[in-house]
Amino acid sequence: MPLILLLIIVGVPIIELMLLIEVGRHIGAIYTVGLVIVTAAIGISLVRLQGYSALARAQASLDENRLPVGEAVDGVFLLMAGGLLLFPGFITDAIGLLLLIPLVRRGLGLTIWRALAARGVLRREAGPEEGVIDGEFEDLTSRPKGPNDKQGRLEKPEPKPKPSARGRPSGKSSKSTKDKKPKGRAE
Repeated sequence: MPLILLLIIVGVPIIELMLLIEVGRHIGAIYTVGLVIVTAAIGISLVRLQGYSALARAQASLDENRLPVGEAVDGVFLLMAGGLLLFPGFITDAIGLLLLIPLVRRGLGLTIWRALAARGVLRREAGPEEGVIDGEFEDLTSRPKGPNDKQGRLEKPEPKPKPSARGRPSGKSSKSTKDKKPKGRAE
């Protein structure tokens, strides 16, 4: 890893210088410098606009009680794009302009996320959208049942039968249905 970083730090400026010299030979030194300045100015203004947009989306996510992870990743890539666009050269400008495309940022972010998750650096925990609710509970099945138990809970008493219009209680009676005579005319 340190060797790759060293090659990038040393190799990119050398390649940029070679490309600037070659472009300068074809269009002239003044036009080359002007082109580098124009691409940097356009890129920085685009970074600023998209940065404000990412900040507004992050604030909206926080207002909805969501973590602005995607917006933070966008912000990091926009910061990288701004640094690359300020660095004089055509290759860094091209990479910086690519980072200004939201689809490229999203794809690169997902690729990095998956690589870090595969290494075990990141761990995703269930959130409210997965249906996990954190809480405590108490098992009430082994508690004594009575009119007033120790916790002050009241048990529902069984309903009493309501009297009918004749004064007899409606509902269950002690007589079985075989003992009852059918209502109607007397024989």
